[in-house]
Amino acid sequence: MTKLTEATIGLHLARAIDHIDEGRLTANDTIGYARSGDSRWRSDARTIEGKYGQGILANKSILSTDHPTWAIPAPLLALLLQ
Repeated sequence: MTKLTEATIGLHLARAIDHIDEGRLTANDTIGYARSGDSRWRSDARTIEGKYGQGILANKSILSTDHPTWAIPAPLLALLLQ
């Protein structure tokens, strides 16, 4: 993903979090994320599942909700966060 896509996902996450818990980001809270190389998405998902149990993996084009970690294309994820 490009840096612009990552920034857009971060912005949408920040807005969604602020909508749920207003003022959280202005209190210098942060959003954590992990960025991987060119490995296969299930390998990255297993890493997320090992650390957090479940999660969402933003990617370029794969849509899969069959595992504890969902793979969702970044543009669709941005729309879902609105």
